[in-house]
Amino acid sequence: MNNIQACTISMERLQQAPFYLNTGSEIKVQASAVNEAGESEKSDFSPHGSSNVIKMLDIPRALSKPTSYGKDSTGFTLAWTRLAVDDEVQVFCGSDDNTPTKLDINSWSTTQLSQTRRINFEAGARKYSCFVLACNDCGCSMASETEVVTLTDVPVAPQVVVFNPSACAVQVNW
Repeated sequence: MNNIQACTISMERLQQAPFYLNTGSEIKVQASAVNEAGESEKSDFSPHGSSNVIKMLDIPRALSKPTSYGKDSTGFTLAWTRLAVDDEVQVFCGSDDNTPTKLDINSWSTTQLSQTRRINFEAGARKYSCFVLACNDCGCSMASETEVVTLTDVPVAPQVVVFNPSACAVQVNW
């Protein structure tokens, strides 16, 4: 991910340090050794022998609720916006009362922040629930609000009631 490395530093250690790290801060590390005889000179800046810059990352912020449009009899288009080009967006959708599952989407293949994906309806499905989350090397954000798409153009089977059937007539209500 563009020569950015992530690391985890415990809060206890951060509180002992004479500095605070913010997302995007460049990290330079030096060390010295100490024993009864004294303290060594400081080491070279880390990363030793590496041209990569270490920058502090953070878990991405939660994304806004995805939106749906272009619904027809075969499916709909889901749209979302990621906050950083280096974040991967994971898209989850489920039909009816099924738990939303992760869709196979490679959001790193584009530098566009706004992205879309066509979702095809499963046979017999009445609604879809979809949410997104952003991920980077430090973890994933909380899930966004859920977008619910109801298939109003697919009618529910009518209930048929038969009254007073005889050999000559029948009354049918629905």
